[in-house]
Amino acid sequence: MANTGYQITPTLIQKFLDGPESGSVVTGSFGKYENQLGVAPFSASLEDTNYYYRALNEVTCPEGFEDCQAPVLTSVQTGSAKGLFNLNYTQPTTLNTAIDITGSISQLEDFSVVQTFSASIGSMLPISSSFTSGTVYFRAFQSCSGPDKSPFSDPLEFTFAPIPPPKPPGVLRYKVQNTLNTPITLNVRSTRGNFDQNVNAGATFQSTFLASNKSLDINFKGGSNTTYGNTIIKNISTTGGAVASSVYVSSPNNGSSFNGSRGGAITFYDGKAKVNFKPVNTPPPDGIVDINLTFASNTPPAPQVAPAPPTPSNPVPYTPRPTIRFGSSAFSTADSACNSSDFRSQTYYQLGNYLYLTSNDAIAGNRPSFPNSRNYILTNTSQHAVVSSNGYIIESSNSCSYPTLTLSKKSYSNQETACRDRSFSTQTVQYKGSQLIGKKLNGRFKMQTGRGGQNVIISNGQIISYETCGSEGQGVSYTRGGAAVSGATSLDNPRFMNFWCKYSTFRTYFLGPSGTVYYSSSGRYAYIPLGLGSRIYFDSNKDGYIFLKGKIIGTRNLNC
Repeated sequence: MANTGYQITPTLIQKFLDGPESGSVVTGSFGKYENQLGVAPFSASLEDTNYYYRALNEVTCPEGFEDCQAPVLTSVQTGSAKGLFNLNYTQPTTLNTAIDITGSISQLEDFSVVQTFSASIGSMLPISSSFTSGTVYFRAFQSCSGPDKSPFSDPLEFTFAPIPPPKPPGVLRYKVQNTLNTPITLNVRSTRGNFDQNVNAGATFQSTFLASNKSLDINFKGGSNTTYGNTIIKNISTTGGAVASSVYVSSPNNGSSFNGSRGGAITFYDGKAKVNFKPVNTPPPDGIVDINLTFASNTPPAPQVAPAPPTPSNPVPYTPRPTIRFGSSAFSTADSACNSSDFRSQTYYQLGNYLYLTSNDAIAGNRPSFPNSRNYILTNTSQHAVVSSNGYIIESSNSCSYPTLTLSKKSYSNQETACRDRSFSTQTVQYKGSQLIGKKLNGRFKMQTGRGGQNVIISNGQIISYETCGSEGQGVSYTRGGAAVSGATSLDNPRFMNFWCKYSTFRTYFLGPSGTVYYSSSGRYAYIPLGLGSRIYFDSNKDGYIFLKGKIIGTRNLNC
C-alpha cells in the first residue's frame, strides 16, 4: 500500500525514567497516564503537547513515497538547429524508481496536439521536433516498475526569437558638379519620371534612381563653344558593400573610354552632351553607388615657343601628357585597401612619379592633397600602391596578404560522406571576405585531416556556408558492449543469456542519414562504423541487432 504521509501512533504512555518506580506507568491522583489514541477522541494532551492517532509527517513519511512520481522539469536548452531541444529534469525521491521518461512538445498550451519522444531515465531528454517558431510547451511523465505511470510534470515553455524584417535595398545615386562660372542645364529623362534642372556655377546637384529603372538619360547643356571644348569627368565610388558594376554608364559623345563601370571622361565642343545610366543589379542593403560627374571647361595647353631665328633647328619644347591610372579610394592602411571591393572606382593621372586627380592638374603641376602621410590605393585584385599626402608615389605595386583555408582537393555529394572520409589530399586557398582568390571551386569540401570536424560549401569560388559534422544525424542508444553471435559466450549459454538480461549499461551512438550507425560523430571514434558482424547490441526493449560496418545484418532478442 502506498504511503499517505501520515505517521500512526496507537498509544500514549508516560513512564518513570529513574527512581524506585523506573519503567513503571505513572499513576496518581490524576489517574493513570496511559491513553489509547486509536479510539475517540483520537487525541490526548501531555505537558502542553497534543498527540494524535494519525499525524501528517512529510519528513518521516513523505506522501506517495512508493508511488511512481512525476519528473521535475528544470530547464530547456536549444540544440544546434531549430526544432532541436534538450529537456533537463530531476527525479523526486521514491522507492519506485523510474525506468523510462516520455516527453511531449506542443504549440498549444492545453497539449491537445503533441509530438512525443521517449528515452531511458537520465537527466536530459533529447527532442527533435518540426516546431521552429512561436512559443512551444513541454511536459513529461515517467514509467516505473509497476503498471501505473506517473502523473504529468508541471509544464515548461520556450519562445523562438522573431525573424527581423528585411532591410531595404541599397541606393544608386548620381552627382553633377558644375565647375564653370556659368550655370548648366540638365534634362533628366526616364520611364519613372522626367524633369529639368538648373545647376548654378560652382554648385552640385545630386539625385537617386531605382535599380528597377530600365534606363536613365541626362542631357547636358552649357559651357562655351571653344576650340578646346568642355569635358565631363566620371568616377564611381561605393560604400556599404556595393560594387561599381551595379550600373553601366555610357555616352554617345566619343565615349568608348568613358563607357562602363570605371572612371573616364568625354570631350564635346558644341555645349551639348548626353550620359546614360543603365542599372545592372541592386546594391545590397546599406550599400551606395555614387556616380560622380564633373562638368568642366578644357583649358588650352601652354603655347608653343617658336625657335629663335638664329637656331631654327632647336626642337619644339615637349608638353608632357599624364597617363591615366585606375584605382580605389585612398585608405589609411594596407588592410583597408586590400579589403576594398573595387579597384577601378577612381580615375587618377600620373605624371612623373606623382598622381593627380585631373589631367589639367597634372599638366599644371597642381599637387593633390590626400588625407594621410601614407595613403594606400588598391590597383588590382591583389596589389596596392602607397602614395604620400601630396601624391608622390612611394611604392607602386605591393602585394596584398589574405587569410588561407586548407581544404580537401575533392568535393563530396553529401555531409555524411564528407564527415566520415579520413583519406584525402588537401589544398590551400586564399580568400577575401567570402570569395576565394584565384579559385572557382564548387561543392562541399572537408576542412580537417581526419574523420568528423567541419565542412565548407562553396559555389563558383564563393563561400556559402560551413557545416559541423554530427548535425546531419541523430543519437541512438544501445548497450555499451555486445553479446557474442556464436561460441561458448553466446546467448545459447544460459549463463550469458542471464548476464545480458540484467545488463543495463547503455551509450549513445550516432545514426547518419544513410542508416549507418557510428560510435560517435566527434572525437577519437568519430564516424567509425559499429560492429564487425560478430556482436549483438541491445536496445532498452531487449531487442538485439547484429551490426556489420554500421549496418544491421540480423536480429536476436533476449529471452528473459
